[in-house]
Amino acid sequence: MKKLLFFVLLLLNYQSPILAKCIKGDCQNGPGIYDDSKGNKYIGNFKDGDRHGEGSMTWDVGDTYKGQWVNNKMHGKGTYKTKLLTYTGNFTAGIIEGQGTAKYTNGATYVGEWKNNNRHGQGTIIDNKGNKFTGQFINNKQGKGVFTKANPLIGKNKNNENRFKKTFNRGSKSGCIKGNCENGEGTLINVFNTKRGELTLLYIGEFKDKKRHGKGAEASYLNNLLRREYHGDYKDDYFHGKGKKIFHDKLHNGATDKYYVGEWREGKAIGNGTVVWTTGRKLTGTFYKGINSYAEVTINYSSGSKYVGAVKNLFMDGKGVYTKANGDTYNGFFKQGMLHGKMEVVYANGEKKTGLWCRGKFITTNRNDTCERVIASEKQKQKERQAAKIRKWDEQFKKDKINATQIMKKAQKCYSTLNKVQRSQASTLWGNALIDFNRAKKFEISKPSVSRSLYFTSYRQAQSFMNMMCRR
Repeated sequence: MKKLLFFVLLLLNYQSPILAKCIKGDCQNGPGIYDDSKGNKYIGNFKDGDRHGEGSMTWDVGDTYKGQWVNNKMHGKGTYKTKLLTYTGNFTAGIIEGQGTAKYTNGATYVGEWKNNNRHGQGTIIDNKGNKFTGQFINNKQGKGVFTKANPLIGKNKNNENRFKKTFNRGSKSGCIKGNCENGEGTLINVFNTKRGELTLLYIGEFKDKKRHGKGAEASYLNNLLRREYHGDYKDDYFHGKGKKIFHDKLHNGATDKYYVGEWREGKAIGNGTVVWTTGRKLTGTFYKGINSYAEVTINYSSGSKYVGAVKNLFMDGKGVYTKANGDTYNGFFKQGMLHGKMEVVYANGEKKTGLWCRGKFITTNRNDTCERVIASEKQKQKERQAAKIRKWDEQFKKDKINATQIMKKAQKCYSTLNKVQRSQASTLWGNALIDFNRAKKFEISKPSVSRSLYFTSYRQAQSFMNMMCRR
């Protein structure tokens, strides 16, 4: 953890204006592109010739930044990537300050406060072995806080992981490939074709009457990518007893996203258990019908916040108490991780606020109101807006059809008065207008949007024809 590399010098070296060529757009006041043909390139907004507003920068060494700029400096929210790490968070005048997250290529992650390009203030750092420190940082050095050593039960089971890697082969066929898969110890592979692709289940452990029974470990692969692992007890082919299930995030090439360790019953997480995320969030409580079912838990966040109450799908859902790290307390109802229902808020300074919150937003101090009524009212207003939008569209459609019909009649009358030479000169323009007008009539019912567009196009073409051939 002490050997983590930082990109402070790189940031400081890249704050000077770009001495390059404007190859597109307005590089003084507006969106544009600067490029020096040497690998340094900026795409975004400018003000008075400076990078200002939203923009992305790529340097010749491969580093990139995407986010906000002010007066030619990274300022506001942004993401900076190097070969060593990715930082996402706040910048002030080209300096990392405020809240931010740094993910290092060696597997470590820091989430917390920064000052003058250094980790400074409250934060949490987790190294690639799972060791965690939460507390104060002063100029990149750890101060007062809590150090938690990685628990072998919580970290990946390296022995089983290595066994999986040695046993799993792409293109494997279903069957017992090693040992006794009826009554004893063995290795079993099952391959299934699903809508999402090829699903392979690899089990290494004990069997009884041809069923997984006793101690064992299982890995599931979807299209050859590791998605799930289970290590623990089995009974009659089900996870049953105590065990740990690891969930791998497919977006990060198999990196561990979260895991559950605790009690199981007939394949479901039922009983006391703990869910831990790689971000540092930890949920402990009692599960009733599976990991995504209703549960009564305590959640500790890496930021220092805490929640005690009901959850569903691992989100705050139901009655509970949420306490922020700064001491603010929210006592009431939640839904899908948001404040939703009657709520009493007690701020750290002693001030109180009661009322109704819906979908995370404060609605009213009237606690007799309900989110159901608020949401129903919002849906009705949205329905009315949509209806008004449709009426406006229909009115414009009728208008475009009337305009096209009227001018086509005039154009037809004009065309009939032209001599052979004049008709030859206007044949393309008049012919296209006729084709589009007839197609517009054809698509009125089946494709009204196409029909309206064709009416408008035929109107413009007929108008051009009239202006060119029928002025007398």
